[in-house]
Amino acid sequence: MTLLQVYGSLFSPAGASYLVAAEAVPEIALAPGFVNWPNVTLPVFVAMMFGGTLGGNATLIGASANVVAVGICASRGRHVSFVQFLRIGLPIAAVPLSVRALYVLALASILDWSLRPNAA
Repeated sequence: MTLLQVYGSLFSPAGASYLVAAEAVPEIALAPGFVNWPNVTLPVFVAMMFGGTLGGNATLIGASANVVAVGICASRGRHVSFVQFLRIGLPIAAVPLSVRALYVLALASILDWSLRPNAA
């Protein structure tokens, strides 16, 4: 699951709505009827959601709020480079990602346990 979180954090701007708007995937992908997935896929979706949302905070270009914050710093005379932002953002993003990785592992084990056939 952790690899999915890393993947999601690196490519967080490429969310589903962006891909639909760019017509890279059909609009049916966001339809309410597009939910008939097995329960075992839920941890994968949760890991990608956490990775994209929380991992985007690690880098300067990972979230639009980061770009705005650096722009405000620049307008007040404080230049923040990509590496400076990464040095602070990466540890801050790593803590919640680690906690969420434990959550996803627990969710996967609970769903795996609940889907096992009963021993007769």
